[in-house]
Amino acid sequence: MPNTKERNKRIKAAYQSGKSIREVAAAENIAYATVRDVLIHAAVPMRGHGDGRTGVSADWNRTIDIEAVKKMYVEEGKSTLEIAFKFGYSPAGIRQALVAAGVSMRSRKAAAEHRSQEAFGGLSPTREWCEQALAAFSGNASACAAHYNFNYQTFIDLLKRLGVERQRPGRRLNVPPPFDLEEAAKLSSQGVPYRVLAEKYGVTSARIHYWLAKTGHEAPRGKQKSVYGPRTIVPSKRGVLDELMQLGYYPCEICGPTKHHFDMAHIMEDRNGGPLAAVNILLLCPNHHRAFDQGTLPKEEFAHIASRVRAAEKELNFVLTAYDGW
Repeated sequence: MPNTKERNKRIKAAYQSGKSIREVAAAENIAYATVRDVLIHAAVPMRGHGDGRTGVSADWNRTIDIEAVKKMYVEEGKSTLEIAFKFGYSPAGIRQALVAAGVSMRSRKAAAEHRSQEAFGGLSPTREWCEQALAAFSGNASACAAHYNFNYQTFIDLLKRLGVERQRPGRRLNVPPPFDLEEAAKLSSQGVPYRVLAEKYGVTSARIHYWLAKTGHEAPRGKQKSVYGPRTIVPSKRGVLDELMQLGYYPCEICGPTKHHFDMAHIMEDRNGGPLAAVNILLLCPNHHRAFDQGTLPKEEFAHIASRVRAAEKELNFVLTAYDGW
């Protein structure tokens, strides 16, 4: 544990030697207020703010080369913030020091133009330039910013300030959908919900909804227009789900397409050694999954999955006793 008394002695000696509170705090790696409290409790006479010079510490000329500051601000066009970072002072302190040295400060408008030029590599983008640059990338602001090595958010702010309209992601010209649109439309017309299609193609339900609506394909039921985000599926289950969908199986295999969450039900329970494979998995809604596991599924509903259950029994060499002989 650090020796507080020794630290307080160092703080007092450093301050009395002419260092500022900020410098002492930086040297001891403690807060400004902590140094000030130590000095007050030690009854050390505090120097006036700037010792008569507005905003300029008593040891300004010893710690900072004012000529270098003036050169950076006037000749190199650096901002007070950039200069402050270099010398470890606040921007307000740098401004006050420049005023005390007789330097004329830039207006806010000139400072904003300077920051804009710095952000855009010395360029001063106009509305016409931005429109032409976006047109070259089909309205893709992200690709345009990357091409010119601009900060994306700074570029977006500039477009808003100039009133330049850009194409939103997914609504740009000549941008194809990221999945087989014809197949998705066919499956949707068969009653497959958007959430299931999103899981199949690895996109969001919102993308499925947007592209089907854009091409005039409506969901078979009004409720299915609702956008549901896909659940996270572990890679091992994702492969089985994709295989089942390629074989034409969609949830629920008993009651038909559902907009609710579905389960991947084991025919041979996993605790009994049932594998995670397409031959042993049924895509069921939660209600039918529970009834199937409890053996209470009605015979007429079991008929929808009977062929799959019998195929699993044959493949895995077991008998599902709850439904034996059905």
